[in-house]
Amino acid sequence: MCGRIKRCAMFLVLLMPFLWGGPSSAADGSPKQVLLIAGPATHTFGEHEHYAGLKLLGDLLNEHVPSLHVTVCKGWPEDERVLTNVAAVVVDADGGPDGPL
Repeated sequence: MCGRIKRCAMFLVLLMPFLWGGPSSAADGSPKQVLLIAGPATHTFGEHEHYAGLKLLGDLLNEHVPSLHVTVCKGWPEDERVLTNVAAVVVDADGGPDGPL
C-alpha cells in the first residue's frame, strides 16, 4: 500500500504546476488537456494496475479540477490526434520492453 501512496503523491507533485501554477486554463479559456498513459499489466492480479490507478486519478482530477480535462489511455494512443493541444503527458509503466514508450 505504501508504494501506491508514494506513486499517487508523485503524480500530484508532477501535476501541481498545471493545477496551481500559471494560468488556470488554456489561453482560449478552455481546460488544459492532460494525457495519462498506462503501461501494460505486468504483475499478478491484485498487486497493482497501471491503468486502474490512472483511471482513478483522472476521474478525480476531472471531477474536482475544472481547469483540467484528463484523458486516460491504455498504452500509447492509437489515434495520435489525442496528443493535439496536450499540456502534459504522464506515463505510468514499469519500464519493461512492452511499455508504451
